[in-house]
Amino acid sequence: MSATWAVVAVCGSWLAPTVRGDDHPVDGLDVFASSAKELEFAHTVHLTGVVTFRQHQPDRERTALVVQRDGAAVWVVVSHAASEDDEAFEVSTADVDPGTRVRVEGTLDPGSYAPRVLARSIVPEGREPLPAPLNGEESGLFRGTGVAVRTALEGIVQSVRSDRGVWTLAIDVDGRRVIVRSARPPEPGTADRLIDARVRLNGVAASIRNSRGQFLGPVLVINGFDDVERLAAPPSSAFDAPCVPLEQIARFGTPTLDGHRFQTEGTVTRAVATRYLYLQDGAVGIRVETHDREVYRPGDRVRVAGFIDTGRQLRGVTGALTRRVSTGPPPQPVVVAADAIVEPTGPAGRKAASTRRTDYGGRLVKVAATIADAGSTRDGGVLRLASGKTILEATLLPEAYEAVARLEPGSEIAVTGVVQYDVAKSHEELVDGRLTPFERFTLVVHEADDIQMLRAAPWWTPVRLTAALVAVLTVLAAALTWAWSLRRQVAFQAAAIGKEMRARREAAVEFQATLRERTRLAANLHDTLLQTLAGIGFQLEACQMSAERHEADHAGESAEHLDVARRMVDHAVDDIRGSVWALRSVAVHGQSLTEAIDSAISRVGPGYRARITARATGHPFELPNFVTGNLLLIVQEAIFNALRHGDPESIDVVVSFDAAHAAVELSIRDDGAGFTVGEHVGPADGHFGLQGMRERAERLGGRLTVESRPGSGTTVRCHVRCREYDPDMEHDAQSPAAPSPVSTPA
Repeated sequence: MSATWAVVAVCGSWLAPTVRGDDHPVDGLDVFASSAKELEFAHTVHLTGVVTFRQHQPDRERTALVVQRDGAAVWVVVSHAASEDDEAFEVSTADVDPGTRVRVEGTLDPGSYAPRVLARSIVPEGREPLPAPLNGEESGLFRGTGVAVRTALEGIVQSVRSDRGVWTLAIDVDGRRVIVRSARPPEPGTADRLIDARVRLNGVAASIRNSRGQFLGPVLVINGFDDVERLAAPPSSAFDAPCVPLEQIARFGTPTLDGHRFQTEGTVTRAVATRYLYLQDGAVGIRVETHDREVYRPGDRVRVAGFIDTGRQLRGVTGALTRRVSTGPPPQPVVVAADAIVEPTGPAGRKAASTRRTDYGGRLVKVAATIADAGSTRDGGVLRLASGKTILEATLLPEAYEAVARLEPGSEIAVTGVVQYDVAKSHEELVDGRLTPFERFTLVVHEADDIQMLRAAPWWTPVRLTAALVAVLTVLAAALTWAWSLRRQVAFQAAAIGKEMRARREAAVEFQATLRERTRLAANLHDTLLQTLAGIGFQLEACQMSAERHEADHAGESAEHLDVARRMVDHAVDDIRGSVWALRSVAVHGQSLTEAIDSAISRVGPGYRARITARATGHPFELPNFVTGNLLLIVQEAIFNALRHGDPESIDVVVSFDAAHAAVELSIRDDGAGFTVGEHVGPADGHFGLQGMRERAERLGGRLTVESRPGSGTTVRCHVRCREYDPDMEHDAQSPAAPSPVSTPA
């Protein structure tokens, strides 16, 4: 059974014995009076009684019955299809209706709030008069203890409505509002005959309960409108009801209407068709619940005929019919502080209300506030506002919410709306006779024009401040990470540079050792072999002179042999002289590269027939001594190779400076015999000239190329980029251990 039909059953001793398990029969009254823990073990029940209520629920494929006897009643549920809640049994209820005596066998179920029986078998046993109903007090209807017991009520019908197929009546029973639900719809025109009529109803007691099963209000369930007996007809017209001033409804004094309809009149401040409108007359405002489709505008003068709404702690009108009396200008809102609305009897309220005690419930007001938060709802949206010491909410219809959805928290606005109080005190706290300050209220806002911007929110909102802080922290973390990474990278590069500098230092040491060894070899060759060969030459020349004097007969042959020997010795002397010049390192002593090359050429040039020239292009710049020394050795080696193997007429040395890229290019070109590149002798044949030049160029981080063809001369090019070198290497390059220059015989 649905939540709207949830009941608490009270059963008497008429129940047949119930079997707990299979062995221990227990009296039925004992079962229903037992605790919930004991009821867990009660399974099968047998009962007999008369059906007082029947409703078929097609949406849930089941039928709900109430069976009663001797003042005790219980709900019986017949499921026609299995569901999560109920097990299905083949039980026919076609012949069962109110007044049928039945014998029921079923399972006792705890239900949502109270026990019920899930029927496995229902056997009709004839007809029986319905039990005499009890009044609401006797049945426990108003206390929530007599649910399912047949009950009679007498009161004034205030509304008849259909909500999704369920017909309900609202009845005033001596000032208490009771909801009546009918299992069947009324005949056409029945509703108009019942509203504002005094009626008597016979039904079964039920209740409205919360999710904990706690009693909230009485409900009477009837089989149909045949259970409603009209005792006194209503007035012929709703607007024939007595007139009551709006102030009398909203303030002190309750009109003596005995639950009947009355009339009142006021000016519309806000309205929503088919739902409600707010009326105001002077300093008094009330809420009027209506289902009329008439569209009203602020400023319309409207007469309403309805009933006192006691369902709220501030009275209003419910079940109202409306009629437009006239049309006027929209009423102006009262500009008031939120603190004065919350405490109309406090200092702020007394200051705002200059003449008498008042409140602002139902009145149109204008409040300045700051937006704290906003959110959308199914019916529009909600604004949480701060004004003075008060935190309030504004409920907005869709049009109004669209106007503020783009506003940011912190914006200052002026809100025009109707005050709806929420009295959060219990009745016990309100019986001391004092006018208790209201604790909170809600502003009902309808239109976009009801919200005016006073001042935009500061750009630095809490959200933006948080975002900025997060961004700054992120950047700081990234900077720290970058600095840590850079530090590691610098350390790595420093280690790599240190390794390279050590390698270069070792290369410089090796270079200086090689220079010293070459210089030593040059000195040895000069002091030993060269001098020896020169002496041999002198001896051979002497022999030739002696032969010419003493051996005239063999003079021609001896002279020829001796001349050959002398020429061979001269050739050997020339070769050794070139080797010594190529091996020997000359200290640059602060000279530029071009100056060092000119100096070297001036020393070797006069000894050979080839014309040797040197020139520079570009803008010369200072080179490290380490670079100058190695380039000078490359030039010397290239010139010596040309003189020794090419027999050139001329050798041209060109030094090209590229200051923009800190680069130097050497070009040594001769017009000698030339050779085929790739077929010349090399280190495997005991010749190290070209290989040595390449190694020197690579040691400087440069490259060396050789271009030559037989009969077309040879060109040697060396391209080097200058870099930073260890100061010790520079010092060693400036001060090599070397003997004095090799003298060249005339």
